[in-house]
Amino acid sequence: MKFSSDVPSLLKAVRAIERKHPSGLRRDINLRMKASANGVKFETNQSSAFVPAQVGIAGACVVPRNIFTKVLATFPRTKPITIEMVDGRLSIGTFRLNMGAAFVSRENERQDLF
Repeated sequence: MKFSSDVPSLLKAVRAIERKHPSGLRRDINLRMKASANGVKFETNQSSAFVPAQVGIAGACVVPRNIFTKVLATFPRTKPITIEMVDGRLSIGTFRLNMGAAFVSRENERQDLF
């Protein structure tokens, strides 16, 4: 999975869905990302948000929501950012996050992620 988008759009989408769903007991700790041909869909807390993006490689993955939001907030708001998931490593601009194989999913391997 690989896509590029501007930081304000990504932050706005993730922050809009990070609150606890009214029917849920607690907030979901994971953020599900699915990159398709026309953009990226984020899902957490029984809510979803779509961000238009330039997608290089379609795919899906699950990442810790708090870590993703905090790292994304550290980047400047003026430049586009590239997010890539390869071999269990999530790259957000220059930041690298090692993740276990349980969090990695390619679109063709597991369709039950979404």
